[in-house]
Amino acid sequence: MDLIDNNLQSDLYNWSLDLVRMIGLDEYNSYFLNSILLTVALCIVLYAVDYVLRKVLLLLLTDIISKSKTQLDDLLIKNKVLQYFTHVAPIVIAKIAIPLIFIGFPNWIDYALQFIDVLLIATICLLFVNILKAFRDLLQTKSAFADKPIDSYVQVISIVLYCISGILIYSIITGNSPQSFLVSLDAKCGVLSHRSGLTRS
Repeated sequence: MDLIDNNLQSDLYNWSLDLVRMIGLDEYNSYFLNSILLTVALCIVLYAVDYVLRKVLLLLLTDIISKSKTQLDDLLIKNKVLQYFTHVAPIVIAKIAIPLIFIGFPNWIDYALQFIDVLLIATICLLFVNILKAFRDLLQTKSAFADKPIDSYVQVISIVLYCISGILIYSIITGNSPQSFLVSLDAKCGVLSHRSGLTRS
């Protein structure tokens, strides 16, 4: 179910388009200017949402930190977990609003949504990576983990997350499924391995 009703989307777009048409531009330029103005308005709204969420969550976490004995709260803030977490909501809102903004240019919608999807995957990846760093910093304060290579474990998991995100982003940009990418990658590795074996022999 859509968060914004389709009729409401049309009403909002048509209302702003009627205002733009009052300038006296031709049809194409009216649609173009309308999309630009709606994009600017969306950016302002997204920045406001991101800012308010960050401030509200920071106040909540500050209150929790003052009552909590664990260091995890401080480490989450230090590793910018809050920052990346608040970025998710504006990106989701942008994904919902894109079809409204580019009604007059339907060919642009797919490219814009692809960009938003890439941005969402990258943000979620960085969110989990920084959560890992926060837990790493927490474990490094514990004497039981003093001799454990926690940093190395976190780096390995982070690399796996980056690889998964890279595959998903590649899939979005190319339109190929992640499975087909992995199959083609495996085939290329097999060819390279075969050539390497022939060269050595």
